[in-house]
Formats: sequence, structure tokens, C-alpha cells
Amino acid sequence: MPTDGIITLNLEKIMTARVIALDLDGTLLTPQKTLLPSSLDALSRAREAGFQLIIVTGRHHVAIHPFYQALALETPAICCNGTYLYDYQAKTVLDADPMPVDKALQLIDLLDEHQIHGLMYVDDAMLYERPTGHVVRTSRWAQTLPPEQRPTFTQVSSLAQAARDVNAVWKFCAYR
Repeated sequence: MPTDGIITLNLEKIMTARVIALDLDGTLLTPQKTLLPSSLDALSRAREAGFQLIIVTGRHHVAIHPFYQALALETPAICCNGTYLYDYQAKTVLDADPMPVDKALQLIDLLDEHQIHGLMYVDDAMLYERPTGHVVRTSRWAQTLPPEQRPTFTQVSSLAQAARDVNAVWKFCAYR
């Protein structure tokens, strides 16, 4: 390691990484939340050509599980807009930067003050106080999946109390 403050990079090694990062909503998925056969075929060919595939999404890992399986991935997924890296094989979070509880509580207060519905992404579930159109639609979609692939939506009496009780708050979605 140089001591003069200069960092040396092995660009040859960096430039040989062959990764395709996949967003889901509005990119890979149809409006009906399905994968097109042509997309699956193209990604299969990319894999055969030596590319690794990784999902990078704003979704919670429990909400991308069916797509992860359909794509037959083995790489971790970057979830909740980069808040954490999830390993499906080990069923664990590899690295994370969750929201501090005090910040989550401040956000919940703001949501309440402005009468905005919050959907709080935590641990292995998404929590809400009152069902919104998004929660209802996504829950209906989830019911079409095999039980082991269904995302968990849980109604709670208090998001604030839930934020205190969970291990990690990943992110919030807000709806009027």
C-alpha cells in the first residue's frame, strides 16, 4: 500500500466485472407485474455469455421473492433503494443501513400531522395502520402467489410502536 496517499486501482480487474443490474417496476416487469418470456430469454442469454444478474430495487426483499425465483438468481439483492443487501440462499441481510428509530418516529409524526398514510418496510414485512389502495392491490396480487413467495403485509394499531419493536426500519412509502 503506498504511503503517499495515492490509491492504486487494478483497473483490469475492475473492468472485467460483467454484471447486469435489474430494476423491476417500470423496467423489467410488465404493468401486470409479470416477466415477459422475451426478457427471460434475453437474461438467460446474458447469463450464458458470462454476465451475473442482480436485482436493484426500491422493493422490500419479501416483495421481490417471486421474481428472484423466476429469474433463478443466486446473487444477493439490493433492496429498499440501497438500504440493505439481502442473501436469499442464507435468508439473511448481509449489509444494511437502516433508518434510526428516532428518525422513523419523527417521520411517523409528520405523516400523522399531515394525514398521510404510511407503509413502513421493516425486517421481513411491510406494516400499515390503514389499508390504502396500494396495500389492497398489492395484497390481492400477493394472494395469487404460492404461500412461500407471498410478501407479508401486516396491519398494526401504531406504526410508532412498531418502529420501536422491530429490528430494522428499512424505508417508508407514503400515500394520501
